[in-house]
Amino acid sequence: MVGGRAKRMTENVIQSNNGRWYRQEDGKYYPSVTTVIGWGKRHALAEWADRVGIEEAERIKAKAARRGTTIHELMEDLLANDGVLSERSKAVLMKDRGLKICFNKMKEVTLQNVSFKDEFISERAYASHELRIAGRCDLIGTSTNGRRTIFDFKTSRGSTPREHAWNIGYFQQLTAYSIMHEELTGEKIDDLMLLFAIDGIQVPVSYTSKREHHEQSLIELVRLFHQEIPGPDMNNLKMD
Repeated sequence: MVGGRAKRMTENVIQSNNGRWYRQEDGKYYPSVTTVIGWGKRHALAEWADRVGIEEAERIKAKAARRGTTIHELMEDLLANDGVLSERSKAVLMKDRGLKICFNKMKEVTLQNVSFKDEFISERAYASHELRIAGRCDLIGTSTNGRRTIFDFKTSRGSTPREHAWNIGYFQQLTAYSIMHEELTGEKIDDLMLLFAIDGIQVPVSYTSKREHHEQSLIELVRLFHQEIPGPDMNNLKMD
């Protein structure tokens, strides 16, 4: 178990050329969990960009980021309104058939795996003083098998089920949310679940793991990140 204190983070966000950072009340900056995880995969991402070409890689990443953001916003709307989308969200889906298909898969896999009879927490922001990281967790709730679980919404352009190795970084991300949630509330949640909408697979797809399988590797990754990158590049940033 990681000791220390966590607190709900402020919404003072900056984006620099070394990632996304959250300014805390004491003036310190903590990197986002996704920035740390992405840094850990930097060599693999660089090799992929070399294979497909820098411009194509940037195009793919930008498109995936836009779709991922929109799906998260739609799911947040759905969860906030007892499973009913707002008229604004419906209008967004009407304009994009591909997005609507992706959303429907995400909605289905969520309804199959998340119990809405129990209290859940959607889009909670956290910061950990122990790990010196921050982030926003998609969903914390109870699974349909009755276990308290950290959930995350993911999309993929793939056409086949994902191998376990491809999800390790994502499970480290959920482990970080579990640690921060425990620091803040005292509740330890060991179950992790990725809810996937995969383009080439028509049925809902989910992947599960346990916090204990990823905690030590996450802590080591965070340590190496802070050792290499002490803070945001204040000469190259923009306010969100």
